[in-house]
Amino acid sequence: MSGKRRSARAERGARGAGGPAARPRRGSRRVTLAIAGVIALALVALAWRFLARRPAPPVVSPESAWAEYRAGVALGERGRHLEGLPHLRRALESPVDFWAFHADYGTALFNASFEIGSRAGAPCAVTRSSWERIAMIREAMSQLEIAAQMAPEPRERALVEIRRADLARTWGLPLDALVAYRRAESILPGRPDLARRTDEFLTLLRSAEGPGTTGTGAPR
Repeated sequence: MSGKRRSARAERGARGAGGPAARPRRGSRRVTLAIAGVIALALVALAWRFLARRPAPPVVSPESAWAEYRAGVALGERGRHLEGLPHLRRALESPVDFWAFHADYGTALFNASFEIGSRAGAPCAVTRSSWERIAMIREAMSQLEIAAQMAPEPRERALVEIRRADLARTWGLPLDALVAYRRAESILPGRPDLARRTDEFLTLLRSAEGPGTTGTGAPR
């Protein structure tokens, strides 16, 4: 009797050895996930401590800011707008928050988007792609808006509005350009040159639309 029991047990053991592998328990899987989560949190904490200990970028002094600003403007006056951008950007990083820093940086971005250089003897845009040019124009609009809000004198605000109008006009935004021209005219109502600029642009819009049309929605 005992021999039969031993042989039955041996037979079941043999079947178990050749059968399918046992599935892992759910508890062990949860433990593995918990350990992985702890490791991930530890890595995030280490990365945070490393980044927090990195030294902050040096602050541009007011004297250096003005030097950078003048260098950027000088490069722009020679037609090297893209090359002047880093100088104007460093001026903006200084504690000096001057309206002209924003205005001239925005203008330089606008001009750099059209700048032509050469590659292998052939003329080409100095920017890398249309996406980059669009990003530059968006930033230029933002900087000119900041400058318009910061400019303390009416003459300076009118100057910024003219730049905003020229940018919008060049990039095919006629209504935005017209609004900016009229803002400049309203800031300095006694300036006939500003009124003439607005009238000339409005005449151009009407001639582009043709008689009896209102394609741009410009008021008649």
